[in-house]
Amino acid sequence: MPRLLLLGLLALALVTPAAAQSPAAEAAAAQAPAVRGFQTSDLYRVKTVRDPRISPDGEWVAYTVSQPDSAKDKSDTDVWMAKWDGSRNIRLTFSPDGESSPRWSPDGRWLAFTSGRGPDNKQGSQI
Repeated sequence: MPRLLLLGLLALALVTPAAAQSPAAEAAAAQAPAVRGFQTSDLYRVKTVRDPRISPDGEWVAYTVSQPDSAKDKSDTDVWMAKWDGSRNIRLTFSPDGESSPRWSPDGRWLAFTSGRGPDNKQGSQI
């Protein structure tokens, strides 16, 4: 008897969701925009935020934002800073060379970061 009851409940569970949709729900589902699945090209739209550093006075946070560039087959990283309350964001670097590792001076007046400059960039990253 328990086996028959279990099979009956299973059959009911499979049939009920298909029959349970009202005409209004079916109409709403028909009007809803189609959901697009994740595609490989979406990876080039993902930005990565890293290395947050709080200024000595606690008013600002310096950080880096990286975004892949499919045409150059590399990632571009720039230094940003934001007010602690989120009221202001400032992009500090715009170069195609990658910048990283922002660090505040002890008095909070200066912000240093590392960057590779020039077309050959043989010396690597420098402050």
